[in-house]
Amino acid sequence: MVDLGPDARQAVPYARELAESICDAFAEGASLAGACAEQVPPVPLEDVIGWSLDEETRDEWAQLMADACEAAADVLYDELCRVADEEVPAIGERRDAGFVTWKGARMRWLRWMVERLHPDRFAPAGLSR
Repeated sequence: MVDLGPDARQAVPYARELAESICDAFAEGASLAGACAEQVPPVPLEDVIGWSLDEETRDEWAQLMADACEAAADVLYDELCRVADEEVPAIGERRDAGFVTWKGARMRWLRWMVERLHPDRFAPAGLSR
């Protein structure tokens, strides 16, 4: 056995309730790192990534994350629709060009994320899994 010294920490073990809590936060729009940091106590991201490498936990964790990705895609799709419907403010008789540029970039990013989080539902033909 290797002595890791007094500063070595024990990895956070997989627990379904903890995994579901992380996936719920991810599905609501947090990044995976952010979802891990929101836990009490915070869970190191490397421990959560380790769950996907562990033969005993990887299948269950993968299914929970797949479901969370689909839910996150729905949240981002709703945001995409909200941004698309947002009125472009006018400056005098002209439209705010900076806002138009921001809106276009935001919509492209949201679309890109939605397509990758749930390609079976949102990706264009030929891009799905």
